[in-house]
Amino acid sequence: VISIPEIPIHAARLRVRDFWGASGQIRYALSNDGGTHWHPAEPGVWMRFPSPGAELRWRATLDTTERVSTPSIEHIHIDILDTAPARP
Repeated sequence: VISIPEIPIHAARLRVRDFWGASGQIRYALSNDGGTHWHPAEPGVWMRFPSPGAELRWRATLDTTERVSTPSIEHIHIDILDTAPARP
């Protein structure tokens, strides 16, 4: 859990430094309701949640078809918006 319960989370953005390798893949997801609902998240892009939540979580699924070089995450930073973002 990476949030303060008193602050509603309307949107979040992942900023990552990762390494996929030649045959790797990393899929990220965010949840603002304690993991009940997960939403695919693309690093660098704001994820607007369907409704505000109070418990932000993140997860990553690392896959590879190669045994020598596997994906890895070196750094992750998450920005949040505690007010409803403007719709384009």
